[in-house]
Amino acid sequence: MNVNRSSQQSAIVIRISPFGEHHAMVDLLTAEAGLLPAVAYGIRSRRSSLRGKVVPFARGTAWLYRDPRQDRSKITDFDVERYALNISADLDAYYEASLWAEVVWRSHASGEVGDEVFQLIATALTLLDDDPSGAGVLGTIVLWRYLGVMGLQPDPREMPELDHVEAEFLLRASRPDLSLQEVRVAVPPPSAERRARRLVIAAIQDAISVPLNALKVSAGLRGITG
Repeated sequence: MNVNRSSQQSAIVIRISPFGEHHAMVDLLTAEAGLLPAVAYGIRSRRSSLRGKVVPFARGTAWLYRDPRQDRSKITDFDVERYALNISADLDAYYEASLWAEVVWRSHASGEVGDEVFQLIATALTLLDDDPSGAGVLGTIVLWRYLGVMGLQPDPREMPELDHVEAEFLLRASRPDLSLQEVRVAVPPPSAERRARRLVIAAIQDAISVPLNALKVSAGLRGITG
């Protein structure tokens, strides 16, 4: 029986880690299959056709082949629709995107096979790349909505730690009829937004149950740069 082991997926590059001398393990967030690990063979070689394509937060179409002998997928090509050039050039934006990616990776994309997580992260990365300023505000909204996808989003009106302004901000962020951008442009005063962010980060950290490296790196960076 002939089995088609080749496929193509709409994908975002979430994580890249070295694998052997010339290869890399790549975690792709896909619209069709959720979080999908695959090997990019030879990507660390200067002659690789994947070099410069499979990079952090790039979005496009991944061409995959499932190797039955090794029981793993490999990336045979990646047709990039959008790079994250502005994110890569802005430290705050880069570490915010890295935080989203780590949350998605550690939570296994919340176990979702559909495209809800994919659409959330794809939209958020596009907004952040278009305007890297205010990365933390956008990140608060994104992580709050991710808590909703995970089924772990509390009712802000029942959180005594929040005042009225902070609770209203998170309630707006919860509304499915409002886009990320619509919530982003109507934020509370900075002190209220920062407090809401701390509570959202704490909730995400509790949900993931392991220390998030992106938070530690970002905190260290801010400590060095002031």
